[in-house]
Amino acid sequence: MASAPAKVAPPQLMTDVSKCGVLVVASGFERRARRLLEMLDSRLPPRVIVVQYQPTIQENDANFKRMTHILSRHSAAVEAVTVPLDAQRPDEYLQKMKTTLLRWRPDAIDDVWIDVSALPMQGICSTLAAVRETLPSLAVRVIYTEAGKYFPTREEVEKSETPFLAMSKEMSGNLIPMHFGGLSSDALTCLIVFAGYEKHRSFGVVDELNPTRLVLVFGQPGNEQLAWRLPWSRKLHKELTSGRPTSEEIVSTLDPLQSLAVLNNYYAFLFSDHNIAVAPICSKMQCVACYLFWERYRDVQLVFPLPVSYLPRRFSEDYGDTFVFTLPTVAEMSALTPWPPS
Repeated sequence: MASAPAKVAPPQLMTDVSKCGVLVVASGFERRARRLLEMLDSRLPPRVIVVQYQPTIQENDANFKRMTHILSRHSAAVEAVTVPLDAQRPDEYLQKMKTTLLRWRPDAIDDVWIDVSALPMQGICSTLAAVRETLPSLAVRVIYTEAGKYFPTREEVEKSETPFLAMSKEMSGNLIPMHFGGLSSDALTCLIVFAGYEKHRSFGVVDELNPTRLVLVFGQPGNEQLAWRLPWSRKLHKELTSGRPTSEEIVSTLDPLQSLAVLNNYYAFLFSDHNIAVAPICSKMQCVACYLFWERYRDVQLVFPLPVSYLPRRFSEDYGDTFVFTLPTVAEMSALTPWPPS
């Protein structure tokens, strides 16, 4: 049975990588983007996909060069392929991922590892869909490395006269990829927002979708030093709790199974007379849960509020612990999301 993510040390990863047939990593702007490749060092799997952002920025380029340099040292044993990702066109990215994976499918018989540490939310969902739909019989392990330091810091929040300190510029619009468009009808809409720390994105998706019902899911950090971020997020979103029926939930930012259970309960309660839309804005592992929820119920719509641009120097520094989460199989998903819920 599927279990919560487990912290893993470099020696264990170097041992386990012998069971990895395909590795997917992304060359984002954060330091943790290249952490997995550095930990694996010379023990790399035979096939690696490096996701390169298009259009690119200086910080992304720097990580891409470092990561491809690591891979080039083992070019005789590792087949490395670069797949471009335009965050505004996740459907195109999904198809390119599928094309690459289909070419490898006859020989790819081991586990697939997906490092989500540097992927945006729509990139996480598109990558998971490409792998699960192209290589459905293979086990999929999600790798996630925490940042060493997140912005804004507690000191910055407490000293600021405004409760809103952004990690990205203003919201540019809501992205609903065709692949995750779900089914819509004339029924009422329930929007489930995994509310994080970027107020403009949460308010933007609510304003545009104008749901009949709203569910705000707040994240409880596992790191006690980050526990203050939960009440801060609730304070940021307080204004959203008026004007329509609204409920609130608190789940782990790290454990997708907690988020999946909450999503399943709301779906069972509302699916008969509501369209269900989900906006993953908070943590990347919560986004993994949103993908699994969509995979279970294809009528669900995934919505991604996009910023105008990110602020790399206001996002994070360094890297922290690394965690591994094995995606549930189809049979396990049926047990994890029983119908009707107990």
